[in-house]
Amino acid sequence: MTLAAAPERDPRPPTRIHADRARGLRRSEAVALAVIVLLAAALRLEGIGTWYWIDESLSVGLARHNLYEIPSLLLRDGSPPLWYLLLHGWMLLFGTSAVATHALSFVFALLTVPAAWYLGRRLFDDRAAWFAATLAAVNPFVTYFARETRMYSLVVLLALVVAATFIEAFVDGRQRAAWWFGGSLLALVYTHNWGLYTAVACAAAIVPIAATAPDRKALLRRAAIVFGGVGLAYLPWLPALLSQVQNTGAPWSFTPTARGVVRELAALFRDERTLGVLALATGVGLLSFDRRLRSRDTLAVVCLGVIVAGPVLIGWVLAHVEPSWATRYLAVVAGPLVLLVALAVSRARGGVGVAAVALAAILVLQPITRINSGLPLPRDAKSNARALAERMVPRLTDGDLVIVAQPEAVPLVHGEMGEGFVYADPMGVVEDPTIVDWRDAEARLRASSLGDVMGLVDALEPGQRVLLVLPANAEADTDTSWIELFRLAGQRTMRALNGDDHFELVARLGGAEGSYVTLDALVWERVTNEPE
Repeated sequence: MTLAAAPERDPRPPTRIHADRARGLRRSEAVALAVIVLLAAALRLEGIGTWYWIDESLSVGLARHNLYEIPSLLLRDGSPPLWYLLLHGWMLLFGTSAVATHALSFVFALLTVPAAWYLGRRLFDDRAAWFAATLAAVNPFVTYFARETRMYSLVVLLALVVAATFIEAFVDGRQRAAWWFGGSLLALVYTHNWGLYTAVACAAAIVPIAATAPDRKALLRRAAIVFGGVGLAYLPWLPALLSQVQNTGAPWSFTPTARGVVRELAALFRDERTLGVLALATGVGLLSFDRRLRSRDTLAVVCLGVIVAGPVLIGWVLAHVEPSWATRYLAVVAGPLVLLVALAVSRARGGVGVAAVALAAILVLQPITRINSGLPLPRDAKSNARALAERMVPRLTDGDLVIVAQPEAVPLVHGEMGEGFVYADPMGVVEDPTIVDWRDAEARLRASSLGDVMGLVDALEPGQRVLLVLPANAEADTDTSWIELFRLAGQRTMRALNGDDHFELVARLGGAEGSYVTLDALVWERVTNEPE
């Protein structure tokens, strides 16, 4: 069965569109694009190799396992497998250091820039392409995740391709683009679960296209084939997804207010000032569009708007059912949003678009935080776990007990301290300290008691030591019950050890100020087995 092509809907002269798509890259354009890519690289190289924080250690811990084990281990985590499989192969080639694993995210983040330029030109014209490349290059969200061993720079790139190929496949009716759309969408849903929200949004975006399609049946048949193919290819993972939905969760997550959603979206462009500048220029640009849906570019704008707004709305609604929101999940809309803004500002008259993007770039690049400044980034900006390990490992011997009050920090501490110790959290011994079991995690933590760890402590022989790792970040209004529970569990264990005459406090380390994840550490030594 072949995919029927829908007629072009662009009110501009077709020769202009085809000329932009068909001609090669001029030398001057190649130089300009290279300069923008180098700017993006300069921004994203800062911070490469900084020590891991919790989520990165979870990525590395999972990816260290055998390839065939990763999908089953993810039943405890709640994520799809593609990113971890890619990271596994990458680490086999380049190693497991922070520099090596950050490089994978850096590559995807850097590819976003030429991809935005190329897709902007294919979809629209040269002017939109340059705006898209510039916005992708200075985007602080992409820059941040270029130096994290997480999947979010890949998600941005895939979502960008999904949005662009959707326009080509269903607005322009290009048969080959339909398969590119299906492939990129499949990769997205296998990379992050919010990709499913993008899939729903794309399906919803078929509605305005169908409203004006000359051959509605052919359009719907084409959409059914492509979305059905993606669904069939996702079917093998569906049982795992259902198990994750039923048994795992994000107890650390929060539910944003409507006002909070605006702040979260502003974070994609740094802050609300930058979002305001770009939103104003986008509004001015949209005024120049033909308001009829039969206009090809108007229909493209509507579809991009649905692809951007859909995941945000779905995520926000579901977060009220069960907390499942995080700013980083908005990676699924960052790419489509770049295309939408680039198209709109490219149509703004009177230099409004150029001025807005220039001002936005200045605001983004203005150094107000240490991470985005020209100053060297401290190695422990994300976490002081490495410094903790360097200080505490020499004070311990094989078989000593390491209790980490925050369960999801166990892989981070284990990754820095290494093998040879018995690792535990408030629920008892952690059999595999490279991963976190999120299945019914909050219920299990709530049901835990002091005896779950003190039984392990009491089994130590004289001369053996116990290291207690406590969360040291300041309490915040956004702290969830999960965070409150492990804080209380850590304090409970500390008081019990301080009050036990069998143990003597021999070392203490306060966390480095300014780290995103700050940990305190205390070491006790068992001095006697005699009863009180």
